[in-house]
Amino acid sequence: MISDADKRKRLERVLFVEDEEDIQRIVKLSLERVGRLFVHVCGDSRLALQKAREVAPDLILLDYLMPGLDGATLFKQIQDDSGLARIPVVFLTASATGVNAENLRSLGAAGVLFKPFDAHELPQKLLEIWNGLTA
Repeated sequence: MISDADKRKRLERVLFVEDEEDIQRIVKLSLERVGRLFVHVCGDSRLALQKAREVAPDLILLDYLMPGLDGATLFKQIQDDSGLARIPVVFLTASATGVNAENLRSLGAAGVLFKPFDAHELPQKLLEIWNGLTA
């Protein structure tokens, strides 16, 4: 859960966990150039916990379907890690629609965004989720 100190904090650093390089580049450019955020990218879901500890992101943007360790399993590991559990997680996915998206929210995801997405609108949608958490 987001702490009182985090509620006063502006969204600045995002860790994006995604295995597809094209999506990595598009999201990074979108969030950095349009959203003025600093984005760390992790292309291997098995290394994401370590990367999250290193960069201490304000928010984790997480792909749902990845090889090795899928997003739902990684999300559970983040929630179970006392040093990371406070970090909000937003899923970015093409596969978790309808019931699956609601299921992710009910499990504690801060939000679910869908592929395909508009690169100009992505930062605003992410900020809307962040602002909803910090209200």
